[in-house]
Amino acid sequence: MSHRLFLVVCLIAVTFAVTMRFAVPSTPLAAAVTTYASDTFNRSATGGWGAADTGGAWAISGTPAAWSVSPSAGGTVNVPPNGQERGTLSAVAVRDVEILNKVVLPRSSQ
Repeated sequence: MSHRLFLVVCLIAVTFAVTMRFAVPSTPLAAAVTTYASDTFNRSATGGWGAADTGGAWAISGTPAAWSVSPSAGGTVNVPPNGQERGTLSAVAVRDVEILNKVVLPRSSQ
């Protein structure tokens, strides 16, 4: 059985905190899961997001200097209106998965 999922995080002029976990049940009725990618962002980094806890390094398309990690949060800054930044875990390729993530968006000033 082939499993494929290309994890892509697209950011459009926002900064957010995110926790991601991707899991595929080992069998449809089993309680056990296999974790293919997981990132708690429990580190500090600038110029990118560094490496996820599980799933390899984040690959950044756009402006790496706009990406950073502080403990428990990954984010971007200074993305222009209608701008686009993209981060991927290119080492992760699975499909038919359950995705659990948390995204916190900043409060709008408008």
